[in-house]
Amino acid sequence: MKFIRLPRALWFVAGLIAVVAALLCWPAIQTVRWVGTTDLEVEFLVLDATTGAPIPGAVIDVHSDGGFYEERDPQDFALVTGSGGRARRLCRDTMCCGTSGWNIDTFAVYLPEWYYRVAAPGYRPTEETALQVPENARKVRRGKPAARLVVEVPLDKDRP
Repeated sequence: MKFIRLPRALWFVAGLIAVVAALLCWPAIQTVRWVGTTDLEVEFLVLDATTGAPIPGAVIDVHSDGGFYEERDPQDFALVTGSGGRARRLCRDTMCCGTSGWNIDTFAVYLPEWYYRVAAPGYRPTEETALQVPENARKVRRGKPAARLVVEVPLDKDRP
């Protein structure tokens, strides 16, 4: 049996092609799609629409139809802003998902099915607004110990 001797340059080109093909396929091979849970802190920041100043004592009335988190049952609750115009609620074990790999790292959280209205003395109340809108989904940030969503709510002064 005779072996055919190939020139070194041909071996080099074949090796280079193999390396390039492996590098191009690597992201597809090493990509993982995952589903899990995380705690999600939903924070409302209520501001004066004209000045941008925080509004303490604003009341956020929330109707929850549940969602993919620990408190799945429909309920109504209210949050009240503190001196910085902020009010928070923690949603435990919220469903999340993403894709991880060589050059990709995505993260998304399923937002609670909340509808909220905001009112404060001296300001016009808002209309009922859904929390589950694409703008809010894009605002969620990973974090420890919880992912975080900040929803800014500007209020207009009440006209006499």
